[in-house]
Amino acid sequence: MSQEVPASVLDEMSTYYRERANEYDEWFYRQGRYDRGSQLMTRKLNDGRAFEIVKNFYDPAALAGRFARHGLDVTVRETATFFLYGYSEKGKPII
Repeated sequence: MSQEVPASVLDEMSTYYRERANEYDEWFYRQGRYDRGSQLMTRKLNDGRAFEIVKNFYDPAALAGRFARHGLDVTVRETATFFLYGYSEKGKPII
């Protein structure tokens, strides 16, 4: 049995999403805090040394699969800022 959603709820939902439309656009177009940037960038350490690094973007499951093919049991997760981190159980190497 379907029930109608009250107009006040629909108005509240509409307002909520309208207020966040710019953020959704930034996410969709990878702008602002969602910009993954170019693949080549410079990272500076606290001691002032700078290194050129290459960023590679992976789907977490695909990256874990690559480790698994090399016999490594690794869990890979994506953070809110699109960085991946991985961990393994003690005694199991992680590259």
